[in-house]
Amino acid sequence: MVKKLIDLMRPTYFLVIIALFVSLIIPFVFNKVLNLEFAKPDTLAYVGSIIGGILTLIGVYLTIRHSDNSYKKAFEKELENEFINSFPLKIEAINNVKIESERLLSEYKSIIGNVIEQTEVVGIQYETLKELKNTYSNKLLPVAGKLDGHVYVEVIHYLEEIDHFNNFILDKDRFIQRNSLELYIEEFKVKFAHMCLKVNRSIEFFGEYQESIGDYFTKITKDKNLWKPNPMLSQQQFKTSFYEKFFQSVVKPNKEKVKIAVAHNQTSLENPYHLGLEKFKEIAEKISDDTLQVEIHPGTLGTNEVELLAKLQKGAIDVVVVSPNVISSKTGITELDLLTLPYLFDSYEHWERAVDGNVGRHISTLIKRKSHNLHVLGYFSAGVRHFYGKKPIDGLEDLNGMTVRTQTTGVVAEYLTKIGVITTSMVWGEIYQGLQQKVIDFAENAYPYFVEQNHHKTENGKHITETGHDYTTRVLIMNEKKYAGLSKKQKKALMEAVNAAVEEERQAIYEQEAVYKEIALQDGAQIYKVDPKPFKQVLEPIQQTFAENIESENLLKMIKELK
Repeated sequence: MVKKLIDLMRPTYFLVIIALFVSLIIPFVFNKVLNLEFAKPDTLAYVGSIIGGILTLIGVYLTIRHSDNSYKKAFEKELENEFINSFPLKIEAINNVKIESERLLSEYKSIIGNVIEQTEVVGIQYETLKELKNTYSNKLLPVAGKLDGHVYVEVIHYLEEIDHFNNFILDKDRFIQRNSLELYIEEFKVKFAHMCLKVNRSIEFFGEYQESIGDYFTKITKDKNLWKPNPMLSQQQFKTSFYEKFFQSVVKPNKEKVKIAVAHNQTSLENPYHLGLEKFKEIAEKISDDTLQVEIHPGTLGTNEVELLAKLQKGAIDVVVVSPNVISSKTGITELDLLTLPYLFDSYEHWERAVDGNVGRHISTLIKRKSHNLHVLGYFSAGVRHFYGKKPIDGLEDLNGMTVRTQTTGVVAEYLTKIGVITTSMVWGEIYQGLQQKVIDFAENAYPYFVEQNHHKTENGKHITETGHDYTTRVLIMNEKKYAGLSKKQKKALMEAVNAAVEEERQAIYEQEAVYKEIALQDGAQIYKVDPKPFKQVLEPIQQTFAENIESENLLKMIKELK
């Protein structure tokens, strides 16, 4: 009833109702007010002319309205036809904008990624970055101009963000004079991460825009004749085409695309983490038929593992590479600290048997059960760690009284303190200066990491003693909610990609250890061997006590039985 009343209130119907009402009321007015006799011919003619005039006005209005609607429909049809004709060019243009944007970001990362943790950031030339930005501006803006204003403005905005970053580089000397080199490096990393995030968001927008115009194209062409078979096809060709399309529509599953954001804390694109995750992206997208779309963020979402894990737990990142002790500190799963024990593993083979076997499965189950929002995918290696410093190490007495950059709490600190070491913490990016300025006597890490940062070129870093005290474990971990939301096929593709990534990452670290060791030798570093037995004898009771304190005696036993 209400709907009918609303329909009657439409302008066209409303005018007709008024006309009918006026037609009925006029005779009464003439009769009563003008004292006319309604039945006389003159009166009827007069009344008829008034009614005729009103109906003529209504007719004119309806004609104009119909003409206006016809014009609008014709205009809309013309716009649709124009869009259909320009659709291939639009798709090509937005695809070019997206690809060129990705290349621009990749080139910036290749220039900056290798030095972002070093003092060499001050050597990055403004002119180089400006020329790079201008080159891509000349490519991007003409293409973006062929699309609508949203795309053009988005390109302008992220180019402005790059300009802000470039201007920060230009102002580096004054910034360092007013503040300090350390603050400049920290600010440099923040601004670079912010710029990368802005460009990544723009790239996402271009992808969404591409999908939206594709959806609109499908919508306006579904009732047209664009999809009918070519009349020149033979009957057999038509049948084949029909059966193929029918089979695809029935059998082919619905492709729901899922984006997976993956992050690690290393900024170098040659780092084993990144190489492993690139393989993960390649295999995941290939096997899932592109329903899994992987985005890798190498240090651009943070270089602090604690920060990355916090973002993973909130759902801001889907997959991260983190240390076991970081997971322990954030979740309270103290059993994971066992993996940080020095001399827990004797070789890479021993480490692989543990993490790929029952030990790894036990840890994975433990994390899933106690954290509720974390899902272990696999285990990466961060290499085998050695001590490097101001002198060679022949025995425990050589570390007595030495200041060593390492963990200042936990079992590692307890072990080092017991043999007379003074432990100190220092930000990774400050170790080079700490060694150069002789603030610290020793540090410890794997060859690919400390050689890449040129620690071995400092006066207090050129003596490398291969203690092999830590075969380092890193956990490739995923947000549980994100994992649970995947289809069975996507989970299968994901795990195949994980297996390929783990193999690729480990192979990269093993190869790079040999390569970077050779680089250290060529650069003049001195490398020494040491008998690990005295170190292990001091550590064994500490290992046992630590395992008892965190109720992990069985786990420690499992690992030792695999030697």
